[in-house]
Amino acid sequence: MSIQVTSTHGHIMFGDYGVTWGNYLDDIDLAGFCSISLGNFSLEFGDIDQGKPGIYVTVYGDGEITERKTIWQAK
Repeated sequence: MSIQVTSTHGHIMFGDYGVTWGNYLDDIDLAGFCSISLGNFSLEFGDIDQGKPGIYVTVYGDGEITERKTIWQAK
């Protein structure tokens, strides 16, 4: 189990299950996001690194994105 919470971001991990989030930070142009993960799969809300806010399913392998499917993306 791992828990880290600050005023700008955080994560809570229970084995392979996790929730990670980051608040909107105007001074460094960081959009807010939330990610719910299970093992190598992640359901992501917001703009983590896609360039537009949305809802995405992401698969990771060796710490890198191997596949991403867009469920919804802002115009």
